[in-house]
Amino acid sequence: MMSRRAMFRTAKRSRPLLAASFLAAMASTGCGNLQSEPESMTSSGPQGPTMLSPNRGADNGSASVAYAGSVDPAELAKAIERFRVTKQRQQSPYETAAADLNGDGKPEAVVLFTGQDWCSKTGCSLVIFQSQEFGFRPVSHIVNVRPAVLAAPLQQSGWRDLIVKTGGGGAPIRAVTIAFSSRGYASNAIVQPDADSGAVAGAAPILQDSPSFQAALEQHAGQTAGQPQEQVR
Repeated sequence: MMSRRAMFRTAKRSRPLLAASFLAAMASTGCGNLQSEPESMTSSGPQGPTMLSPNRGADNGSASVAYAGSVDPAELAKAIERFRVTKQRQQSPYETAAADLNGDGKPEAVVLFTGQDWCSKTGCSLVIFQSQEFGFRPVSHIVNVRPAVLAAPLQQSGWRDLIVKTGGGGAPIRAVTIAFSSRGYASNAIVQPDADSGAVAGAAPILQDSPSFQAALEQHAGQTAGQPQEQVR
């Protein structure tokens, strides 16, 4: 089994590559605007552990990478199905990753749904599930999200800021920052502020973009012409 020190070195090497692709896209389209950068990506099931963790003693400050973990696929699948039923949504494929976003030593599950009932022209639903003693519970549901999904160096209320793409269907595709509050992460990505280029450069990757996601989004856009944005529901 790979040691945590070896995993840290691997994640540290991969982080600048994704951040560089974000910065290159921003430079080509203007600050805050991003083009997609296709990357390989699994279509279902939790990915390998992501090296992320904020320093819990430094609220609203810079966060250090300290812990990696993985999630139980069976328990996560149960949580996803319960969430789907609660939201009265159709079954959907999804992309997943594990990342400790709140520094408690336990990785959260980051789930990006890609089915038609979860997407619109401007993006899809991203749900953060927190690990419990038994299974997972949803703590945030963010709509109008496009990958890539990054964890920013800063944190709010003990949770790392997220950086995601959003837009499309006539709206500019931008990189935005999604902060955490007492109610969880902000629920609508498209109304969030543009991400700072310095934060993007220092961010760690959670979920990467992929040709399969772009193809799915284009297909959904043609089927949801009357609904320009995914609604929070």
